Amino acid sequence: MSSECGDVLLSGSWTYDAEVVGRVRILKMKLESPNAPDLAACDEDLEDPPTDADGYYYVAEFSLPTMGASNNGSRSWGHATVEEAIRYAEEKLPSPVRWER
Repeated sequence: MSSECGDVLLSGSWTYDAEVVGRVRILKMKLESPNAPDLAACDEDLEDPPTDADGYYYVAEFSLPTMGASNNGSRSWGHATVEEAIRYAEEKLPSPVRWER
């Protein structure tokens, strides 16, 4: 599965204030590929993210449905491994993540 900003490797849900269900996705992204998204549209802060040996980086993306389409979430800084992105999401979100495998 892919999004406008990268390939979705993993998705899940979490709860805010014990009632509102949020979404989390782990994205795999690559700079300088022929189909690379415009970074300004995806994450203007990722000018030089850490990457793995193949040039990919991973991002944890969070959203809450109550935030509306114009402000639908936030992203972590790029991570060099998918495991780092997952760990970041699990540490930052206010409740356990229920990953969909």
